[in-house]
Amino acid sequence: MGGLAILVAAYVMLVWLPNRNRLLLEHDLKKFALLYHEFNDAHGRPPSTLADLESFMPKNTINAPDFYRAPRAFEMVRNNRFLVLWDAVLLPDGDANDKYVLGYEPESSEVGGLVMRAGGTVRYLTASEFNALPKIRTLAEK
Repeated sequence: MGGLAILVAAYVMLVWLPNRNRLLLEHDLKKFALLYHEFNDAHGRPPSTLADLESFMPKNTINAPDFYRAPRAFEMVRNNRFLVLWDAVLLPDGDANDKYVLGYEPESSEVGGLVMRAGGTVRYLTASEFNALPKIRTLAEK
């Protein structure tokens, strides 16, 4: 029985916890993308900084503020472990937005990583998949 307990513990530590943490982060990033869009809709312009989204979150009236709680995403953005394209020129169609990158892990172009598309889809992409996907235009490029 001791061997089985060790095997289960190893599975939990090496497989289940990392997958769970990644799924939680993906969920947070989807909420982050939704908040980005709602800020754009409410203000008629995209957010320019993380502070824009943080100050908007409690005031949003479309859904309750807890709906947008995304602590992992905000922490990663704050610590530059997830890069966001601020001032993105969002398209009116979510499917069209999903053709563009809105945020990504810094090492995505070399080894792959989590990528947030401008339509709100979040998933792991290989480096070649990431490099084939264009980044969304920003107001500075307009």
